[in-house]
Amino acid sequence: MLGILTRGAAVLSSLLFVAFIVGIASVWARGIEIDCGCFGGGGSDPGAASSYPWEIARDTALLAASLLIVYAGRTRLALDSVLFPSRAAGVPQGEED
Repeated sequence: MLGILTRGAAVLSSLLFVAFIVGIASVWARGIEIDCGCFGGGGSDPGAASSYPWEIARDTALLAASLLIVYAGRTRLALDSVLFPSRAAGVPQGEED
């Protein structure tokens, strides 16, 4: 929210979303019906397979948002622009005076 190390955090969250998508797809492909317990509960949950497509779609949308941040980088409102001003000003790394 503060814009500190945004690109690194977006890369990390992208990797996590890929892991979540692979995990859900794996469980779904094997016919296992479980609730991950992320929002309470957890364990065996008959009928959980019906929510797997929505969970994969949600994680795919969040992955796309994370990749957009990786691509776009920081904005002028992010604290990264204050902490690393030479890189925020568009000066290529290694060419500072």
